[in-house]
Amino acid sequence: MVERLSIHSPLIEVQQLSVKLGSKVVLEGLSTQFQPSKWVSVIGANGAGKSTLLKALAALIPFEGNIHFNGASIHSIKPLERARMVSWMGQTESRLSGLKVRDVVMLARYPHQVRSHLNSHSDDDVVNRALDRLHVLNLQDQVFSRLSGGEQQRVLIARAMAVRAPLVLLDEPFAFLDPPHQAELVTTLREEVDQGQCVITVIHDLNLALQTDWICLLAKGRVFFEGASNDPLTHRAMEAVFDHRVKVVQTPDGWVCLTK
Repeated sequence: MVERLSIHSPLIEVQQLSVKLGSKVVLEGLSTQFQPSKWVSVIGANGAGKSTLLKALAALIPFEGNIHFNGASIHSIKPLERARMVSWMGQTESRLSGLKVRDVVMLARYPHQVRSHLNSHSDDDVVNRALDRLHVLNLQDQVFSRLSGGEQQRVLIARAMAVRAPLVLLDEPFAFLDPPHQAELVTTLREEVDQGQCVITVIHDLNLALQTDWICLLAKGRVFFEGASNDPLTHRAMEAVFDHRVKVVQTPDGWVCLTK
């Protein structure tokens, strides 16, 4: 079970975050915060800095400014402890190509294996549950690189779930998934949030973003707008950040985003 943190204080506080990749400034003076028990979608046009923001939150790239995790500077947290607190799924995982599916997901348990590199029964239970929730338990003995794109994606999400971290960072988790598996993933991520986790996802599908709790809109490396996914002000900001080429409308089934 993930430790439940107070919903009255932010899990992550970002202050004046700036990231420069080569000669290009990708994020500049970005400030925001993220609460426990919330599913946040980070959206914006290509090049807005969405993936870079997630990498900075995971302390995977150098940055200027401050990121505090549960009140402590992220740089003051030891790497092993940080690996137990922050779960990350990126867009490319070529280094896993020769591993079997079960071994890929078991990697998530390494930060919890402090005294021994041997897998405990508890680790096996967590991995089994993650594989089952993402419907890849039947693939556990197959080689990761031989799976389809959608199957690989579900394995990587299972690995992220198996960390059991309070903060889950997923970069384009819905990519390569067919509609039924996308719907199942929405349910899975909602379950994570209901257990107290903060889930932050970079999403290109605006209709999927509208199913999250909170939307963080980025433009040119800064926060353009933040708000609840069912707030009309958020919808107007979504339309503006995409140059009014989309429109959010209400239907009997909820809010949907249409392309003009």
